[in-house]
Amino acid sequence: MKAPEAPAKPASEQQPIPPTDKPAPAPVDQPAPRSNDTQSSLPAPTIDVASAPPACRSAGKLVGSRDRNAAAAAKVSLAICVANANLAPLALVDAEASVRDVDGATAASFAMLDDVARSGDPHWQIIALHAEGDLYATIAQRMMATVPAGPSPELHATRVSLLQPLVQPWLDKARAAFGEVDRIARSHPELRQPAIADAVSDSRRRLAAR
Repeated sequence: MKAPEAPAKPASEQQPIPPTDKPAPAPVDQPAPRSNDTQSSLPAPTIDVASAPPACRSAGKLVGSRDRNAAAAAKVSLAICVANANLAPLALVDAEASVRDVDGATAASFAMLDDVARSGDPHWQIIALHAEGDLYATIAQRMMATVPAGPSPELHATRVSLLQPLVQPWLDKARAAFGEVDRIARSHPELRQPAIADAVSDSRRRLAAR
């Protein structure tokens, strides 16, 4: 019996993704849809590599490469790195203002991941959509952790119930992204690279856990 594959690392632990050495597959007929939310109608913010946090600049040095695989890998790595760097200094509390702070800190990263996911290349669609789902799940978990434990279980439950509706859109987007990973993987069973297998396995595990 084949041993189960290890789940993909969370966004906070992921390392820059090296470009695949396979030629880019032919585009599929329809790119993955982006989430139907308010931000989707706004101009997509961009990440200026030169102005990115110093630790992220090496990850993004190939975003303008003519090699589609190298450029896609660089965009995913840069997006994850910048999101983590922007989130790290935030002093979050269980309030709507902190939710807006997190949205602002991650908007450019989600836009870059979405750009890769819309490329029509199923390999990079899976990688980018899994990264989107993981990042949405990570920020939701971090925000829910801001609810203090005391002074009573009743108060804690009340504050959780107030925060949950603010976080739920992120959880919904995470689930939608993981669902797209599963759909694309079923349409392209020929994609068997280790990074793809990890992303698909982790996405299906998270879908089954909800």
